[in-house]
Amino acid sequence: MQALVAVLPGEGDGAEVALQSARVLAAVGQRFGHEIRLETALSGAPAIDACGDPLPPETLALARRADALLLGGGTAGPRWEDPRLTVHPAQGLVRLRRELKLYANLRPVRLFPELVSLSSLKPDPLQGVDLLLVREVGGGVYFGRPHGQWQTTRGRRAVETTSYKGEGIEGGLRVSFELARGAR
Repeated sequence: MQALVAVLPGEGDGAEVALQSARVLAAVGQRFGHEIRLETALSGAPAIDACGDPLPPETLALARRADALLLGGGTAGPRWEDPRLTVHPAQGLVRLRRELKLYANLRPVRLFPELVSLSSLKPDPLQGVDLLLVREVGGGVYFGRPHGQWQTTRGRRAVETTSYKGEGIEGGLRVSFELARGAR
């Protein structure tokens, strides 16, 4: 059975990392006899430059068909730092998460014995740490409204609303409980 991996490099350093990661994935697949088909599509800043949309319809269609996604992380650069922009590269990732109902970002925390001496923390509490942080990514400041900044007679003001929907909270909790059920 062949697995389809959608490679969405994005921009900046993340694009380089994603493309090299795709090469490694292809080599590992070949070495261990896995059939992996990699398809690359535009997202983020390069997609905006090409068609004005950080998540073009054909990229979303590929992501829906794919068995897995390989995303390039990173920042879009100084060109995209103006908060007044109506189209921003990060909107593509936010929309991708929403469209595919991806509710959780998994962040494992493990300490390798060889690295204990390099930690700024005391070694005793770190022994045996094996933790998985589950971050809900379907809501919060990514989707909060209202948001913005403005000038008043008393200085600059800003608002950034953190808003969560039940669907996102339930999705994040479901992932957390399923992972906990399978833990040691």
